[in-house]
Amino acid sequence: MMFLIPAKPRGVITVVFIFLYTKMTGASASLMRAAMMYSLVVAARFSGNPSDLLTRLSFAFLVQLLINPLMIHDT
Repeated sequence: MMFLIPAKPRGVITVVFIFLYTKMTGASASLMRAAMMYSLVVAARFSGNPSDLLTRLSFAFLVQLLINPLMIHDT
């Protein structure tokens, strides 16, 4: 069934469902970080740019700290 949906809408649908799941489970710091990292993978795949783990992790961590600086103490 998923193969009938083109790649770009499928990626957007997946990211939406991942963020909905994150919201439903309480949006812990680690789950938010993982959801942001996955959405960066999808965005990099669509734009054709390479995406490495350290860049995704750093970006997700900085976004979390900008939203809530006390999140650094969450595990």
